[in-house]
Amino acid sequence: MTLVILSLAPLIWLISIISSKIFRKLFVQELRAYEGAGTIAEEVFSNVRLVFAFNGTEHEQARYEKHIDTARKQGIKKGAIAGIIIGSMYFILFGSHALAFWYGNHLIKNEDYDIANVIFVFFAVLVGIFALGQSAPYRESINQAKVAAASVWDILSSDEENTWTSDEEISNVNFLGKVKFDNVFFSYPSRSDVPVLNGLSFEATPGQTLALVGTSGCGKSTCMHLLQQFYKPTSGQILFDDQPIEHFDLQQLRQKIGVVNQEPVIINAQVLFSTTILKNIQYGQSNATFADIQEAVIAANAHNFIMSLPENCISHVFCPFQKYDTIVGERGAQLSGGERQRIAIARALVRKPILLLLDEASSALDNQSEQTVQQALENASKDRTTIIIAHRLSTVRHADKIIVIDKGMVIEEGNHETLMKRQSNYYNLVKSQAFEEPLETDDYQPQLSELTPDWPSLAILKLNRPEILLILIGAFTSIFNGGLEPASSILLSEIIGVG
Repeated sequence: MTLVILSLAPLIWLISIISSKIFRKLFVQELRAYEGAGTIAEEVFSNVRLVFAFNGTEHEQARYEKHIDTARKQGIKKGAIAGIIIGSMYFILFGSHALAFWYGNHLIKNEDYDIANVIFVFFAVLVGIFALGQSAPYRESINQAKVAAASVWDILSSDEENTWTSDEEISNVNFLGKVKFDNVFFSYPSRSDVPVLNGLSFEATPGQTLALVGTSGCGKSTCMHLLQQFYKPTSGQILFDDQPIEHFDLQQLRQKIGVVNQEPVIINAQVLFSTTILKNIQYGQSNATFADIQEAVIAANAHNFIMSLPENCISHVFCPFQKYDTIVGERGAQLSGGERQRIAIARALVRKPILLLLDEASSALDNQSEQTVQQALENASKDRTTIIIAHRLSTVRHADKIIVIDKGMVIEEGNHETLMKRQSNYYNLVKSQAFEEPLETDDYQPQLSELTPDWPSLAILKLNRPEILLILIGAFTSIFNGGLEPASSILLSEIIGVG
């Protein structure tokens, strides 16, 4: 009897293997469509003022609906196939029930089998097959997880060339802050035939402020990427304290480097943690005390504007000054550009870096904000090696050394006065910017409002009105499916009664 019942089990395994491959392919297509729609939604919500300003709502809605429609079609296709596969598995499962009932009845009548043994075998085998059938709906979820996590596993399984150490070991390393590029050549992997750096060589001594200037695409930002070990030079060496940068532990290296980009990223509450000013600064050093944070904020010239913020805190436990618990909003939407930049500077300073990298940190600001941020940058540069990528050359007049880069090579170096006297490349860059019209913007704080419907469940139900027929069909079939088990019990009792 066991063999008779198990004769259908291979069909379940076969369907499971086939469905796994089909679901994986379909889910990849559906996931890509949803990713495209999600990207568009994020872009629109992040730049909603710009969309309204250019009357782009219909255009963006059409873009979004195109991706959603593709995802919907893929979802319907996937759901139909899933229904067929799961239905087939349940058909085989309940077919096993029918076969067991028929053959068990045959054994009891013609082979004088004891009904207790038949029932024992029936439940022992069919419970296992039933459990196998019950796992079918979850195989789709497992396949979805595999597809979604595939890229993450690729990263996690990659070989890590650098070791990791504890925070105590990092703090005990004696960094001086000397940086040297020695005949560095580099091309990005995606465009290996286009050289970015062509034998670049320069040196920054401990405590020195060095500025990298040049036209767009000359290789300034690439130097920042190489210092942070995002890429490795094609040839040549980058030395940190007279040692090849590859010899340093990756965590040690980045722990001693502070970075401020042109567009600072303010962490979103839905992504990592509550986007308070305190948490965003603490992201630079997770174990920083409030005294460390306040010291960094004062150095970044941000304390006064933080203390002038309205009451908007979510916690009163850790921070003695409630204004530091102010929520900054989506991507810092409730802060001006200059305020976001000063928070980013404080976040870089809280880790007490030996090397500070400033990637055009004030180029996107208006004149008034630039002066405030520039003062904060000058405070931040004290007693540490600072490398600045400058778009506005007025911000690097006081740099100890200015490196002029063109086509990935150093074509000029010296301080501001020396380079201006030469009347060469740097002189021409300064003069060309002198004729540019200064950027003037309003440094205001946008306000956000929140609207919540009184009956969110009712609103959701109304939105599903076009699918009401499908919902009713699903409810009816669910009731029918729920009656299968009681029906099986009735049939089983009839068999026992016959026996």
